[in-house]
Amino acid sequence: MKKDKTSTDQPKLDLRFADSFAHNVTAALGIVATASTYEGLDQWVYVAFAALPDDLRQDVLMVFDPIGVPLIFERLTAEDPHIEDFPSFVGWLSAVDEQFVRETVSRVFRILARKASKDGKTRVAVPAWGDEKAVREFLQRVECGWTEISRRDTDSFDELVRLLTNPRQLKERLVYTITRFWETVYRKEYEATRGQIRRSIAYHRQAHYPEAFTEIHLAVTGKSISPAFEQAYAELETLVFVPSCHTGPYVRFVPIDEERKSLVLIFSARTQSGNEDHPLSSIGSIFPPLKALADETRLEILGILADGELYAQQIVDRLEISQPAVSRHLRLMVAGGILKERREVGMKFYRIRTETLTELAKRMAAFVAWGSD
Repeated sequence: MKKDKTSTDQPKLDLRFADSFAHNVTAALGIVATASTYEGLDQWVYVAFAALPDDLRQDVLMVFDPIGVPLIFERLTAEDPHIEDFPSFVGWLSAVDEQFVRETVSRVFRILARKASKDGKTRVAVPAWGDEKAVREFLQRVECGWTEISRRDTDSFDELVRLLTNPRQLKERLVYTITRFWETVYRKEYEATRGQIRRSIAYHRQAHYPEAFTEIHLAVTGKSISPAFEQAYAELETLVFVPSCHTGPYVRFVPIDEERKSLVLIFSARTQSGNEDHPLSSIGSIFPPLKALADETRLEILGILADGELYAQQIVDRLEISQPAVSRHLRLMVAGGILKERREVGMKFYRIRTETLTELAKRMAAFVAWGSD
């Protein structure tokens, strides 16, 4: 890692754009795991999620996403191995030290314990390693996806507890999950999208970016980060961007250490290049808001907010769909730049981001103007 000092004597941010086979597959699997949570992802994500056998889908959600994604990204960031095909990826993961698997699980447990204890009223202790009874009780208390499975499927929950207390078996399950995902849904998609991934990497690697995290994030993704998030990562040293063709308007953050020194971000592989005056150069910027509008319910939400800002429950009350469904639509509209979100006294308020609609109208008009006489 570079240790050149800036004028403020802070370490220079180690900025990377990663395009190895391992990064690509891990990012794709992590995005597929969010299919039931987010609207507006690439359509392939929903098709792939539906095509997974039930047991594989459960492994993706309950094992690979919470453990495999941070584990693999952390090792890739630390080692930077040369992995360009599936056999190399499986061989590398199979050789990961079991102690590191244990450390990853323990770190995830500590994060869950902190979240469960953040109100200051409840103290949730991290279970001792290998204590199945303590792990079972812990997962039933911390209110996460693992807690939900404990309530609806006792046999699956018992198997999960065994995996989380046995690093060798857990690693074998991660390899098995990746192998089935590759063979079931991703091999053909990888071939279809790797060219776009490589073009995205080439574009960003030759670009010149500022040194500040917030400015880099804005320049690469077109999105701002909150002051709270910026403060949380004030000591960031390594920032790894992983392009994906499947994220839609979202950016996925994958913290890979408790000190918040390193961060992986999965972002859209769509980039602008060529003649900036040509309408084609704006596709990367207009696609997210257009996708956020391409739904009857989301257009209805836009109409509801035309009269002014409302909080989330007011929007729910005016629609004939469930609160979770409305939340998914609102997340996409915020991610696509259509709405602004603010928090106040425990509630989320939403209003139209008029500048986005103005810019979108301008960009769309350019398609007509470019070809007109």
